[in-house]
Amino acid sequence: MPATFQDVNWLDIFFIILLLGMVYKGLKTGVSGQILSMMGLFVLIFVSIGYYGLLSEAIFGFLLQGWAKPLSFFFIGITIFIVIRVLERVFKIVGEEELATIERVGGVLVASFRAFILFGVIGIQLLLTPLDSMHLSAAEGSKVCMFFVNMDAQIYSWMTGTIGVFRKEQKDEVLERILVSTKKR
Repeated sequence: MPATFQDVNWLDIFFIILLLGMVYKGLKTGVSGQILSMMGLFVLIFVSIGYYGLLSEAIFGFLLQGWAKPLSFFFIGITIFIVIRVLERVFKIVGEEELATIERVGGVLVASFRAFILFGVIGIQLLLTPLDSMHLSAAEGSKVCMFFVNMDAQIYSWMTGTIGVFRKEQKDEVLERILVSTKKR
């Protein structure tokens, strides 16, 4: 086996499979079929990163300290994901008509960006999980995971400044909050 493939982390392989699947869906649905999903991912980032700490304290208190934050992040994320899927089914945009080439190319680009955001969310979840092997795979083993976690932290930072619900958090503050919670195991 070539040395290039021996150093590939399981997360990187997972991301490539996820990217290919989402790009294929983007090719089939075009840009218009992914607008709702894209908006939903921005909501998912904002709510998950903004409220997982509060939810973990409210529900778990001092119980299960190592698992409270990752479970809260997961529950928020999966709830928003389910709501997005239900809304997509209700507002099915793409019909059976033939899509223009520019619509398909745009769909591929939007799907790629969605995959990048989703992989950042998965990376944050793995960083919060109190299993050393998961944390090491995300933080050090994967070649791309921390890039996408940084990208999601930057998006959250931009959203806090734009929406104004919270005080504007810098990307480094967001990352510190995520990484500090992983050190408190």
